[in-house]
Amino acid sequence: MFDETTDVSCIEQHSLTLRYVINEDFVCFVHAYRSIRSTDISGSGEIKLTGQALSHIVLDILTKDLALDLKCCVGVATDGCAVMVSEDYGAVTTVKKECPIAVYCPCFNHALNNSLAQTSKIVPIRNTIGTLKEILAFFNASAKRHLVIEALTVISKWADRNSSSKASILLAAISNSDFIISLLSTIDILKLTLPVSRLLQSTLLNLASASSAIEGIKEIFQEKLTMCASKFHTIFMNAVV
Repeated sequence: MFDETTDVSCIEQHSLTLRYVINEDFVCFVHAYRSIRSTDISGSGEIKLTGQALSHIVLDILTKDLALDLKCCVGVATDGCAVMVSEDYGAVTTVKKECPIAVYCPCFNHALNNSLAQTSKIVPIRNTIGTLKEILAFFNASAKRHLVIEALTVISKWADRNSSSKASILLAAISNSDFIISLLSTIDILKLTLPVSRLLQSTLLNLASASSAIEGIKEIFQEKLTMCASKFHTIFMNAVV
């Protein structure tokens, strides 16, 4: 299992985990740009973390650092982004060429997140999530603000013009009825998907448990859809209170 992401220090980290028999062990984090093969660098010298480049980093660790026989690899797991799963140049495709019996296993939690992300097409939900991100960024930008994180009203009266102006904008945004109703609607969904998300990331997960959990939550969502009027009435009344 491998993945690539940018950490808080803006370094592209490539992670690798091995699962064998019934065990799962984290192997390493590597600096992706420093681990890339010279043959994966373009003639202009530009370094791009393509699917092939990422797969070569993984293959080099497995063969050169760990001295593992690639013919014994029976599975490859990644998220579902294009860089990983592209049929022509994806990382999985390149790895499978070297691991002939390996079967691709997508990250089911990533698939769940992608499904939930589709709700962002609903404008009020999208705006609510954007406002929440702005609030988190606002409080994380200064240790001073954490002293009164529970009161944007207080911050809006600070002498610090930048902080007070931003706090006033955020306060107006979260006092809006669209935001409140959308937030409660989002909570109503995420409180159900969170346990499933945690289950799908468990090292002890098996296919039967995953399928059962997904089918269960689908039934709940179908019930909510069937009774959408009464469900929304409950959310609306909670927003009013």
